[in-house]
Amino acid sequence: RAAPWSGGGRRAAERLSADAAVGGGGCHAARQPLPQGGVLLALHAVDDQRAARAEVQRLTELLDLARDFGRLGVWERNVRTLQGRWDPQVCHFWGISPDAPTPSFHEAASRLADEDRAEFEPFFLRSLQKPGRYATRYRVRGDDGIWRRIHSHWGVTSGGAGRPRSV
Repeated sequence: RAAPWSGGGRRAAERLSADAAVGGGGCHAARQPLPQGGVLLALHAVDDQRAARAEVQRLTELLDLARDFGRLGVWERNVRTLQGRWDPQVCHFWGISPDAPTPSFHEAASRLADEDRAEFEPFFLRSLQKPGRYATRYRVRGDDGIWRRIHSHWGVTSGGAGRPRSV
């Protein structure tokens, strides 16, 4: 929206900011002097933040829908502590109550078939050394005694200085 200007600099930025706020939504103005003697005004609409939050909510709902229809589960673990979080779908795949605490890495690995665990544990632990994407298959026994086949994909994300941070 155009603001009636009577001069430049700080007063113009203050007027533009006030005019935008009166017009609804709100706006923040920043003033930056230019080497040639002019002034650059940068505007940031507060409505952009609300729109971004609404878009994140919309995309989260779509992801939840895709996970439900695609029979996908989401899990994560801290690379240093191996403590993690499983969503209810992962618990279902593993035959564990979603109300139960997330098993530690070693508790979860103890549920794998012996020959699968012998391959999985060293492979998973090596994957934590370098950011990237990984996948494997294994058999797991649920609390109900039923063996299930799991195809697991994970990505190791990097923290500062390229060190792995989370899975």
